[in-house]
Amino acid sequence: MKAPIFGTKLTVGLIEVKLKERRASAGAKLNVVAFGEKVNLGNFRVEFFPVCHSIPDAAGLIIRRR
Repeated sequence: MKAPIFGTKLTVGLIEVKLKERRASAGAKLNVVAFGEKVNLGNFRVEFFPVCHSIPDAAGLIIRRR
């Protein structure tokens, strides 16, 4: 699937390892985002915020129509 992947530094690192293990990393567009960052995707604006979770560096998403 040719879609950009957004995540925190840790999340993107984990995804990168899994893609390489499956020889699927060619063409993967991985984007590291910081908490508070806003990303425009088509008609949507996505904001990343930290959440308390057993998984380190977890993020919640606020998705708004532009």
